[in-house]
Amino acid sequence: MRSPLLFLSLALVACPSEEPEPEGCVPSNATAAAECVDAVVFEADLTLLAVERSTGGAGWQAAQDHCRTVLTDLGFEVEDHEYGTGTNVVGTKAGSGTSRGAVVVSAHYDSVDGCVGADDNASGVAGALGVARALASGSWHHDLVVACWDEEERGLVGSRAWADRAAAAGDRIEVAVSLEMIAYSDDAEGSQTFPTGFDAVFPDAVEAVEANGSRGDFIGLVADEAADPFSAAFESFAPASLPTVRIDVATALLNSPAMGDLRRSDHASFWAHGIPAVMVTDTANFRYGGYHCTDFADELSRLDLGFAADVVRATASAAADRLADAG
Repeated sequence: MRSPLLFLSLALVACPSEEPEPEGCVPSNATAAAECVDAVVFEADLTLLAVERSTGGAGWQAAQDHCRTVLTDLGFEVEDHEYGTGTNVVGTKAGSGTSRGAVVVSAHYDSVDGCVGADDNASGVAGALGVARALASGSWHHDLVVACWDEEERGLVGSRAWADRAAAAGDRIEVAVSLEMIAYSDDAEGSQTFPTGFDAVFPDAVEAVEANGSRGDFIGLVADEAADPFSAAFESFAPASLPTVRIDVATALLNSPAMGDLRRSDHASFWAHGIPAVMVTDTANFRYGGYHCTDFADELSRLDLGFAADVVRATASAAADRLADAG
């Protein structure tokens, strides 16, 4: 049986015009940004999105429409970026700086065929919209871009099309953040694994996880060296209940085939152009058998919504830190 609180959450999503006005929580700084993340509305977004979203299907269209509605209602300038085989929904809130770039917070809204994809990647989309809701009424130096990418499951097609266009236009992007599966946590010993040979390239990350009993209870930050300011801010603002593990990828390795397991989401579309980018992830199949519904269904009941809300709060604070930076 669903709780009355969940029914209230669904009502908030179903009636966008009745949502609280963004002015109700004004994030004056990075710390305040976390306080503007509404865990109840995040859960409502996630619940609405946690249906099969294979490209062209009803759930896919509903997710696309929901991204558009939320961003429009928040006052973003929204573009349907149609690139031939799909549609990205991209919202922009202009900053006030004279030398501004863009801070991009994004997630892919498609799922693999036959899989609900609650963690992959309804959780990421709900997280990106949660960041948009938290930061929409703030005054920032840089532009805030919140994007829902299409066709990630077909090879990062949507994000690549947008990143290619941005690079060709010479657009300045401070950092591109990809929320890729942010809601599964497992505190059982031995629940976290790594790709073969990972310890030889990233020994510090592996050592930190093994020292904690190889528990899958942390959020991973996979980033290039130029994205360090975002990663450092995320770590700084993450609550004590949210352990973080950083995987800092050397510039020389960013586009190496050997890094295939670290290039499986939309941040890699930006790495291809030398744009600072971060993947925020619960590590997918390296702790979660529901990835692509391989061992069991990737459904809402398996997710840790408190863990996910903490990820959204830390992301909002780190994004706010970067948005406010005039350097």
